[in-house]
Amino acid sequence: ILLLGPPGYYIYTESQRLTSTYPALPPHLTTTRTFHFLAVPSEKKSQYVHAGYADVFIARVPRSVLPISSRSAKGGEKGGDGESLNEKWAKVFLGSSRMKFEGRLFGLLTKFTTHPGDTGSLGFAPAQPLLHSFLTVEDPPSAVQPSTMSWHNPPSLIRFFEKIASWGYPFRLMSGGRHTLEVMMDDKGGGGEEGGEWVLSFGCAHDYERVNPVDGKEDGKVVPEWVGWAHKTWARWLLDGAVKELMRRSELVGDR
Repeated sequence: ILLLGPPGYYIYTESQRLTSTYPALPPHLTTTRTFHFLAVPSEKKSQYVHAGYADVFIARVPRSVLPISSRSAKGGEKGGDGESLNEKWAKVFLGSSRMKFEGRLFGLLTKFTTHPGDTGSLGFAPAQPLLHSFLTVEDPPSAVQPSTMSWHNPPSLIRFFEKIASWGYPFRLMSGGRHTLEVMMDDKGGGGEEGGEWVLSFGCAHDYERVNPVDGKEDGKVVPEWVGWAHKTWARWLLDGAVKELMRRSELVGDR
């Protein structure tokens, strides 16, 4: 107990900080298209997104850290260097130290390399593999839409959990999921005004098979709640790292 106490307390306090700092955007209160891009593509009718495992976490940052070349408040406006704000945000997020850590870990496990892989630093294109194929670009970021990336669990692992679920195990593993990255104006309109804020979003969704292929039943089983909590906490932690990276880059530019 003495050994587990300090780590447990740190995890609890850190998760509380992340939850309060990066709240989830309620679907019924948002006008963003992010939730649309988190939906399962129409050609994958055998899969669905469980309502409890689709979240858009947000962070508010000063408008000055992502300057635009016009006075428009639209998050799709291009920056002074010609890149859309959505693309700039995607590059910052994927280039953060925490995402590079994921890339290095995945590269070590799959390719025996500690290089993080492609982080989108040179741009994005459909079907482009990122972080050693840990993520795949579905929709590149542009002035009119967020970046959308997909990921997939190993088929053998999915099959294992589907089999034990058919035997009575109360949970199943997600087939994969998608992430979105988008820059929006704040809900008070301040994003288009001098000194206003941008709302940076990181969307996450889990895909599940509608029918367990082992027994042919639509059982509605998903991952345990604690796994869902861990995924949400990890997503907020990644967002936290990206925001800190953005602020750091902004300070470096300001010091020049």
